[in-house]
Amino acid sequence: NIGEGAFSDCIELKRIVIPSQVKQIESAAFFDCINLEDIKFESSTEYIGCAFQDTKFYNNIKEDEYGCKYIGNHFIELADKKREEVVIKDGTVSIANKAFSKSDISKVVFPKELRIIGESAFGHCYNLKNIEFPEGLLYIDTLCLTDCKNLNRVYIPKSVVDIGMSIFLGSGNLKEVIVSKEIADKIDFYDNVKVRYIE
Repeated sequence: NIGEGAFSDCIELKRIVIPSQVKQIESAAFFDCINLEDIKFESSTEYIGCAFQDTKFYNNIKEDEYGCKYIGNHFIELADKKREEVVIKDGTVSIANKAFSKSDISKVVFPKELRIIGESAFGHCYNLKNIEFPEGLLYIDTLCLTDCKNLNRVYIPKSVVDIGMSIFLGSGNLKEVIVSKEIADKIDFYDNVKVRYIE
């Protein structure tokens, strides 16, 4: 892994090579490396967080028709925070931390290849009422759906093998969660939540 903030503020850094052994690049790893413009990935990584903000490389990433930014097969950010509906492109394997945070998103269509969702990826999304994570998803990080005040229903597939802490913190209007018993045991639910177990 390349850890959180590892190279942040290295303003003279212009080019880097990410070797094939690197599986994850964490939040702010290259944050504010304002002259970083050339990044070569020797192979595909498993997860890229919000690692390259405020770099020339990041600023040159073109948004797609939904206002989304990608690095390879990683969803990095919904740049258009006013967007209400997004279709994440096929082949996407991860969603970065805070990728949808504080946006107007109300509907997301996920690809079947998605495996990892980063910390607070949907935090403070007040229009989000219903979310169905895709089959094949493996990990949901801490505070993923924090402070989603109007969230009513969540489906977490049986494929999920681990989950971060406090994913529903502040989402007190949540009514129903469909999830495996093993993962439900790791979640702190509000008293009004009906938990339905996947067989």
